[in-house]
Amino acid sequence: MTGHSRSATLTRLSRIVAAAALPLTIALPALAGLPAAIDRVPADAVFVLSIRNIAELKSDLDAVGAKLPPLQQALNESPLGMVLAMPGLNPDASVAACVLGDTFDPAAGDPPMVVVVPVTDAKGFMQGLGLTETGGVWSGDLGGSPTHMKDIGEGFVAMSQTSETLASFDGKSGKGSAHAKRLGQTGNALADTSDVLFYADLAKLKGVIDQGMAQMKQQMEMVAMMAGPSGEQMNQTMAMLESIASTLTSEGDLAIMGASITGAGISFDAGAQFKEGTETYKGLQHKGDSTAVLSRVPSMPYFMAFGADTSGEFVRRIVTEAQKMQGQAGSFFPAEDMMSKLDGMAFVMGTSPAIMAGGLFANSIVFQQTKDATDVIKSMQGGMEKLNGTTVNGMKFATSYKAAEATIAGTPVDAWSMRMSVDPNDPNAMAAQQMSQAMMMIWGPGMGPSGYIAGTKTGIIQTLSKNTMLIEKAIQVAEAGNGLGADASIKSTASNLPADRAAEMYLGVGEMLKTASGFMAMMGGGAGFTVPDNLPPVGMAITTHGGGAGTRIFLPIEVLSAVADIQRQMEGGMDEGADAEEAPAGSKPRY
Repeated sequence: MTGHSRSATLTRLSRIVAAAALPLTIALPALAGLPAAIDRVPADAVFVLSIRNIAELKSDLDAVGAKLPPLQQALNESPLGMVLAMPGLNPDASVAACVLGDTFDPAAGDPPMVVVVPVTDAKGFMQGLGLTETGGVWSGDLGGSPTHMKDIGEGFVAMSQTSETLASFDGKSGKGSAHAKRLGQTGNALADTSDVLFYADLAKLKGVIDQGMAQMKQQMEMVAMMAGPSGEQMNQTMAMLESIASTLTSEGDLAIMGASITGAGISFDAGAQFKEGTETYKGLQHKGDSTAVLSRVPSMPYFMAFGADTSGEFVRRIVTEAQKMQGQAGSFFPAEDMMSKLDGMAFVMGTSPAIMAGGLFANSIVFQQTKDATDVIKSMQGGMEKLNGTTVNGMKFATSYKAAEATIAGTPVDAWSMRMSVDPNDPNAMAAQQMSQAMMMIWGPGMGPSGYIAGTKTGIIQTLSKNTMLIEKAIQVAEAGNGLGADASIKSTASNLPADRAAEMYLGVGEMLKTASGFMAMMGGGAGFTVPDNLPPVGMAITTHGGGAGTRIFLPIEVLSAVADIQRQMEGGMDEGADAEEAPAGSKPRY
């Protein structure tokens, strides 16, 4: 790749990935717009942090804490309950904090900050804190810090550490509409559903972001020098990150994060809203349907399942540009040509009882949704044939491809394989040798994947092992569209993710824990631990519309509770082991 083409690729990729670098979720049922306290905060603040309802947040935390003892203990030790009982405070309302100014410099000391506090009795609240009033400003010392407050009316007081900052803060209502405009469609949807909301002005953080990138670049260059020939890939990655940061500060408007707690679980959101009219904003206008793609792969026990709707320009460009950055490794498969023909992709890493012998991907499958299955398969075959006999980063590839090796479920099926071995004559041979050890665990003793490829009316199925039963089932499901996306446990988690998803991923925590327990028992680590059946998966979703992009991570309460219970089981097992070691000879067992 030439310097000019690499620069052009970086510029395009920066606009694409910048949106995903600070992701944000959207389109869940609205509650009541922005918290009322934000209506008093300047729309051009550097940072804004808000809690929608203090008492409700405490109640939600207590409900989750009842199932998670460590959280309950932390809540019991926190001063939150005492704060809620403060005379004059209104716990059934919102609170907001903001940092003012034209820029943010962490080295400049404490920033000018104001907190908007809800009250039922402003005077009683400030008097109760031991403050004294002079000219409408109440001042004193709280916890060793100077504090100044004033009544801004309609059930709120403003608080700051300096009288100058407090004087510059008018606290008048009516600023909510300006916040809503900046937050955009995506930000407002997130604000509607978050118990805790945070957003920051990206342009005003340019200095901090640039400084952080400079430090990262210095460290990356040192690592790249020690890595030898393979360090060039690190330099390319750093150049991409710098371009992403530049796009964020030039085209991004707000970085947004949120968290919500319900009886179903805990959600974490993070994202970015871009300035209207910018190239990134224009590219983020696609409402996806990744669940439909995930429904084209079989329902089965899994460690990880992923589906993406690639019919939108944004996701297609992410995959295309990222593959171009792979240099030689990405040159064997024409990403741009292939992505123009794909409408979706799904991948499932299924569980396998033979995981140690067959590798992590022994029961895994890939689905590519396309109306041009024949052409895409030809491209895949051509890429494998070009890869055969080449060396990439110290690994020598030996590939094979046999068309129509068998007929399964009435469909012609191709067979393929890709084996890797260390090329001792390559400058990267030492690093490749280290990598080969991991390859054995990933792919098994064959040191590479092999499997079947079949074209259907809806797309292409590719297995990562020669699993006849798996591809037969996959052919049937690809036609019917009643696979994993329609699974009850997936639906349970998906109901807590945003709609119109461009991509979604699920982690089969139950299967992971069962496998870990089995490993423990096999390796002599005791009898393992008990894992509840039918645990819902942890879910993540990405959205790419409304001029913003982002992700939501949802942790089901059943998973959090199971992990806490396993921790108790492990601690109990260690205690019993210690008791057994200390028990005198001839003593009776505990049970």
